Amino acid sequence: PRRFSPCKRPLAGPFDIRKFRRASDPLCDQLMFTLDGVQLYHANGMRLALTALILVFTACTLGPQGPYDSKRDPEPDYRSALAEGQRGNRRILVIVGRNSCSWTKKLDALFAEDREIAARLAQAYVLLRVHFDNNNTNARFLSRFPPVAGVPHLFVLDKDGRLLCSQETDPLEAGDAHDRTKVLDFLTKWAF
Repeated sequence: PRRFSPCKRPLAGPFDIRKFRRASDPLCDQLMFTLDGVQLYHANGMRLALTALILVFTACTLGPQGPYDSKRDPEPDYRSALAEGQRGNRRILVIVGRNSCSWTKKLDALFAEDREIAARLAQAYVLLRVHFDNNNTNARFLSRFPPVAGVPHLFVLDKDGRLLCSQETDPLEAGDAHDRTKVLDFLTKWAF
C-alpha cells in the first residue's frame, strides 16, 4: 500500500484535487483527484492531464445542466403552475424534454431568444418542464396525459389543468430547426 501525505489544501470546485508527496520518494509529486469518493493517483504527466480533462468533463456533466431535472418530481411544480395559471388567468404549457436532446435545446433556445415568442409565452402561459428519458419517464406524472412518443413534446392545459392539446413538435419543425412561424402560430392558437 502506498502512503501519501498532503502538502496542499484542496481547490474549490465540483471535485477535489490535492497535491501529495509520496513518503518513499519526497521529490515525486503526485496529485489525488477525488470525485464522489473515488480517488485516482497519477505521477505520469500525460496520464495526469488526460485524467484531469476526463474529471472536469465528468464534473461538468454531473447533475442537471439545464431545466429538465431527472431527479425532480414534477408534481409539486405542476401544483404551483396550476396556482399561478389560476392567479394570472394563463394556460399551462407542459414541455416534456431532456437536457441532452438537441431538439429540446433548440426549442428552449427559440422560446428564450425570439422576442415575440418569449412575449407570447410570458403573456399567456405558465411553463412547466418535465424530464423524460429511458431511465426516467416520469410515468406516474405523465399518466394523466396521452402517451409521449418522443421529445420535445408539448401539452397545453387550461388554468384548471384540463388537457386542451397534445402536440408532437415534428410538425413545428423546418429543416434542422423549429419553424418560428409555426411555433408562434401554435402558441397563439392555444393562448386563449
